[in-house]
Amino acid sequence: MLTILRNKMVLLLCVLVSGFFVPGCGADGTPVRGVADDVSELTRADMKQVLYLTTINGRQLLVYDIDADAGTLTVKQTVALPAPAGPMTVSKNRERLYVGLNDKAADMIQSYRVDKNTGLVTLIGSVTCEGFPTYLDVDHTGRYLVAAYYSQGKVEVYRVNDDGSLVSPVHQTVAVEKHAHAFLMDPSNQFGFVPHINPNAMYQFHFDEKTGLLSANEPVKVIAGGTAENPDGPRHYVYHPDLSRLNRVYAVNERGMSVSVYEFNRESGTLTTRLQDVSTMPDGHVKEPMDSCADIHITPDGRFVYASNRGLNSIAAYRVNQDDGQLTRLGIYQTESWPREFEIDHTGRYMFVAGERSHHMSVYAIDQATGELSLVTQYETPEGPIWVWAMRLGKN
Repeated sequence: MLTILRNKMVLLLCVLVSGFFVPGCGADGTPVRGVADDVSELTRADMKQVLYLTTINGRQLLVYDIDADAGTLTVKQTVALPAPAGPMTVSKNRERLYVGLNDKAADMIQSYRVDKNTGLVTLIGSVTCEGFPTYLDVDHTGRYLVAAYYSQGKVEVYRVNDDGSLVSPVHQTVAVEKHAHAFLMDPSNQFGFVPHINPNAMYQFHFDEKTGLLSANEPVKVIAGGTAENPDGPRHYVYHPDLSRLNRVYAVNERGMSVSVYEFNRESGTLTTRLQDVSTMPDGHVKEPMDSCADIHITPDGRFVYASNRGLNSIAAYRVNQDDGQLTRLGIYQTESWPREFEIDHTGRYMFVAGERSHHMSVYAIDQATGELSLVTQYETPEGPIWVWAMRLGKN
């Protein structure tokens, strides 16, 4: 049973820049992490959703019901895991869930069957990995899973059986460089990027959904910002939810403590220009050794971008200019200790932030006019909450 520690408190706004908001257009394309889900009314309050949370030392996968009116959570299922958990992903048809597990004896990826009406999960099976995956993504067909491996410097593609289990051995292994942190398929299911903290670059790939094979795009990589002595170090990224109108990719830089805005060529699948770098730190703050960025998300309507700061333990909020996709910082909000991952629900009304070192998860309301955050409540979790994923329910 969750313990509610405090309720309806408003966070301290450290920095605020006022601005005028231009309403965004509706999202198009298939539901992708970083791309809005394909629903007719993104803000309707009656949408039923669940939230998945994985924990490290707690070794659990938890399933919560999300109250559409209040944003509060109720645990409906707890699944014991055989090892500390890491990344998690849900297939685009919302029928499969995958979790990476960090077991030094045998790292693995577990597959789960998802009940689309309840969100409850049932274990299908697991495959062992040569290394611990730091990011998982399923292509839009549901036939392939892509995993990035930070320490091993590689990306692997797994074939997915009809029952959702992964085929072993691995379908393809692509060597990149160490510190490969993520892979996220674009809405066309043809392209993706692998951000590297070091060598400070976004590697660019083409994906063939018929064969399930990745191939290097041209150019192979795009160098990120910063300097040779102090590289920005891209970590995670998201696509603007309406790429037909604003062809932008937003990347959070772990070492540079910033968000970069890239122009995305939808035809070639490449990042053509880095348009902007915006700090995630308060004005005047001098970066400390433990300060680092972690995660990034964009609201389903494409109007607001948020990035998490570890060390500073905060969420930086930005308004998206609806003409050119560039960012204006709105504020920096104190949050949980070591916010490695967070999530925005499919209505764009709530944010869920996992505190890896506080062992709590906070729920925030997102002001639909301003993008400002206010704390709704905070929950105690099993030790080391790390990955958060919201999924809407229903057959359609």
